[in-house]
Amino acid sequence: MTFSDLTRIYLDIADVIIIVIDPSQKVTFINRKGCELLGRKPREIIGKNWFDNFIPKEGRIRTKRVFNKIMRGKIKAVKYFENPIVDKKGAVRLIEWHNTVQKGADGRILATISSGVDVTEKKKNEAVLRENEENERFLTEIQAVAGLGTYVWDLSKNLWTSSKILDDIFGINESYVRSFEGWKNLIHPEWKETMGSYVVNEVLGKRKRFDKEYKIVRKSDGQELWVHGMGRLEFDEEGKPVKLIGTITDINNRKQIEEDVKESEKKYRLLADNVTDIIWMIDKDLKYTYISPSVFDARNLRPKEYIGKSMKKMVSPETWEKLSTIFPKKIEQALAGNPQGFEPFLVEENIKYKNGNYMEYESKTKVVLDESNKPIGFVGATRDTSERKKIEAQLIQSQKMEAVGQ
Repeated sequence: MTFSDLTRIYLDIADVIIIVIDPSQKVTFINRKGCELLGRKPREIIGKNWFDNFIPKEGRIRTKRVFNKIMRGKIKAVKYFENPIVDKKGAVRLIEWHNTVQKGADGRILATISSGVDVTEKKKNEAVLRENEENERFLTEIQAVAGLGTYVWDLSKNLWTSSKILDDIFGINESYVRSFEGWKNLIHPEWKETMGSYVVNEVLGKRKRFDKEYKIVRKSDGQELWVHGMGRLEFDEEGKPVKLIGTITDINNRKQIEEDVKESEKKYRLLADNVTDIIWMIDKDLKYTYISPSVFDARNLRPKEYIGKSMKKMVSPETWEKLSTIFPKKIEQALAGNPQGFEPFLVEENIKYKNGNYMEYESKTKVVLDESNKPIGFVGATRDTSERKKIEAQLIQSQKMEAVGQ
């Protein structure tokens, strides 16, 4: 076997593309691997213009220009670069090329000789890997901001692994024994029995999802914290639970806010329940959504007899005609950003009692806004003015009598 035969055999079994292109840009040689990647037989490639037939259209002009400069000796052949090729079906493959030139005895360049490796899948995998790494970094940042830690509990080994964020929430380090008992030891004494029973009976026993808010005592500093644990079981082929995978979120700030809101509501409720004025709220349809218990002392009607009912049923026809004009106008002004729509205003009303009689009242009223500063109704404080009106009438009458006496 001659050296030439050995060379041809090598070229055919080599797992790289080997191609020779002459000065006219035509292919004079391509090996078996090159034919496989292009999805063509040798006769469909040999003698064809390499750039017009096997390079994606958008890159042809640029690669032709570079090739022509190399053939004229204007620039040196780049030893390594990446360029795409297009196969018979139109699919694009990215090739990592190594190049050299063949010269004649007079030093003229006769052809370029290139070997190439298909790196399409490699590049895709690298892109996926980069994307995964970026997503993982982003997820870690989001978890850190949200105070969200993750865990995996291997039930067969009775050991759980935890993320860095969860370690920070629990205040534990690498040496902490992450077992079921280790987790229970982190739970606040008031919750320890409840949570232990919950995991054994509800999660493992009834195979329910883990979804519970509970208190812990952080090991590193002894601080009491509220957390929200969530998790789901994974099962083996026999249906036996083998893992519990989930998250634990630091909700201490939220719980503190909830407690503050409850305390604030309690104070305001106590105030509203004990004032003699009647505190009320209505929606944009002028239906009661709240009225204080003082309404019973004033009108002998219980709050539940108001909720959901229109003001129309609780005031005189004359008062309703006035209110059904004033309130919608205030809503329109507020929606338009008119300052008058947000200013408190006084309304005189004739309000109906349980016995059917009407009494004179005065309400100081203001538009109620939602979180986006859109009007959603009104809040008011109503006071009985009937006695004041009587006194005012008596005073006027007395003044008239004095005037006549003079």
